[in-house]
Amino acid sequence: MDTNYTISLKTGYIHVKAKGINDFDTTLDMWKDIISSCKKYNCYNILGETVVAEKIDFKFSFDMIEIFKRVEMNMSYRIAWVNHAFEIQEEFNFIETVLKNRCIINGHLFNNIEDAQKWILLETDSATA
Repeated sequence: MDTNYTISLKTGYIHVKAKGINDFDTTLDMWKDIISSCKKYNCYNILGETVVAEKIDFKFSFDMIEIFKRVEMNMSYRIAWVNHAFEIQEEFNFIETVLKNRCIINGHLFNNIEDAQKWILLETDSATA
C-alpha cells in the first residue's frame, strides 16, 4: 500500500511528513502509526510537516477530535506541526484551536520547520534537565 506520509525517529522527536492527507480514514491510519512509533521508540515528541492537496472541510476539524480519541492522544504527547500549505493556514489554525480548547493536544502550529524544531527541542531539553 502506498502511503502519503513518512515517519522517522530523529534526535529528540518523531518526524512526520504528510502530503495530501485530509480524509478521516487516512488521517486515522497515520495517527495510529505515529502513536505506535512513539511507543516503539519511547519518544512522545512529534514534529510534523504537511502539505495538503485540497482545501480542508470545516467538519474535518471536529473529525480530528474523534481521531485523537481513537488513538488515545493525551497531553503527554507533544506536537509541533508545520503547515507548508499557506493557502489553508486558517483551516489549520481552526483545527489547532478546536483541539486545544478541548485539552486534547499539547502542542503548537508553526509556519516553518526551524521554529518547530526550536520549540520541541527546547521543551525536550527543559523536561530532561
